[in-house]
Amino acid sequence: MRLGWILVVLLLVIGLAPVASMLLASALAHLGGCVVNEAFPQPCVMLGSDWGGTLNWLFTNGWLIFLTAPAAIAGCALGIGLAVVSLVRRARN
Repeated sequence: MRLGWILVVLLLVIGLAPVASMLLASALAHLGGCVVNEAFPQPCVMLGSDWGGTLNWLFTNGWLIFLTAPAAIAGCALGIGLAVVSLVRRARN
């Protein structure tokens, strides 16, 4: 049962990683007073170096959600299934 919950967490992390990447890029750009654009990297100087390309890359990785969403959905379904099985086992005892 513990292995199943570890698999649920792993699937959710993999499935939602692109969203976390977009949120990180947006937060860093907001802190630096920069604009993030998917079309092209815009200059964003923070800590003495240009982070525009990195922020653009992080933000554009959000499109990978279309590939990783099935993993997140599978993790949710597996989690619900494990929770139901756990509740049924407790009800029997």
